[in-house]
Amino acid sequence: MDDRQIINIAHKYKTPLYLFDGDRLEETYFNMKKVLPDAFEFFYSVKANPSYGICRILQKCSSGIEVASAGELHLALEAGFDNKKILFTGPGKTYSELEFAVDSKILAINAESYKEIMLIDDIAKAKNKIVDVGLRIHPNFKIESKNPAISMMGTGTQFGVDIDEIPEILKYIKSSKNLNLVCFHVYAGSQIFQPDTTLAYFEQTINIFKELIEKNDLHIKVLDFGGGFGVSYDGKNKPYDFEYFGAEINKLYHKYEDFFQGKKLVFESGRLLLAESGVFLTEVQYRKVLHDKVFLITDGGMNHNSLSTFREKKIRGNFLMKILDNRNEEETVTVAGPLCTPEDILGRNVTLNKADRGDILCIKNTGAYGSSFSPLGFLGHPAPCEVLIYKNNEYYLKKHGVFKNILNGQEIIEL
Repeated sequence: MDDRQIINIAHKYKTPLYLFDGDRLEETYFNMKKVLPDAFEFFYSVKANPSYGICRILQKCSSGIEVASAGELHLALEAGFDNKKILFTGPGKTYSELEFAVDSKILAINAESYKEIMLIDDIAKAKNKIVDVGLRIHPNFKIESKNPAISMMGTGTQFGVDIDEIPEILKYIKSSKNLNLVCFHVYAGSQIFQPDTTLAYFEQTINIFKELIEKNDLHIKVLDFGGGFGVSYDGKNKPYDFEYFGAEINKLYHKYEDFFQGKKLVFESGRLLLAESGVFLTEVQYRKVLHDKVFLITDGGMNHNSLSTFREKKIRGNFLMKILDNRNEEETVTVAGPLCTPEDILGRNVTLNKADRGDILCIKNTGAYGSSFSPLGFLGHPAPCEVLIYKNNEYYLKKHGVFKNILNGQEIIEL
């Protein structure tokens, strides 16, 4: 999409809005898929963007899907994903969520504790069913465990089961008439920018899986290696070289080809798959100067796009952004949203063309972890619109909220 098309969309649908390029998403999916061995499948991490329209595109691409709640499982089924292309992860699955997953007969429920395995077993017994389960393993890789920007392993993280606990869990599963262990899963972390780091995690994960399977004579059908491929929001890191990663994965695949035979091999992706397919558009409401500093106040903020504020990060950056259709001289500004909190900063000390009321700010790489990752209810501002461009057609994914939505779900009581 070029700038003229984007600004026309902004004027037509009004801001704040997310705009997604479905053709770009489809192209990204197939470009990533083609560099991997045929035995590998992608499972879309739907937490990155739980939009029905986005899910439909990926379902048409034959992607699998990884869900982490009953809501996401319901979305996956409604979007047409085959139940045997759905994996359910997450450390705190409730009884009702597990019941729903059991009834849905998905590829595997990846359990993250011994207690969860026992709870699934209880449900399976009550329903007189045999349930396919997996184990998410909490690794402690030899290379620095905090290498990922968002680590999901090592001391202090709550995900998966400890390797030392696995023998006892396997003994329990083997004794059950209602559990069928089909999957092993490891997810090291997110925002990894160095392919060699990801590759090192991959090979160490292979060795964990291989040792467990051979030592315990297991018949595992699915090996889920996670993902974690990084996106440089501020442009300071080199783009993740997925082509190089794929070439090296091919070498490792041939090295372990005998072990891989007959198994479904899975990589997960949400951020890298989607980020570059979306932009966030917000209109400048006011330009003002405070103590010689220029501020642009926009109609969209942290409540709509929390990720771009680097909220609660020790070191903040700035997403790549620009003022559309503007050739004015450049200046250094701070971009703030409409909220009554100093955290609502979309860009601090960024260089933009001089803008004023009515100009449209475009924030790039916002296809993943957008509105669903943001505190939409804060201060009662309406939710942003979401629009998809796909095969030369425009689709509403979500229409703008209205201010009256602040009462949605509330009981009007008489006092």
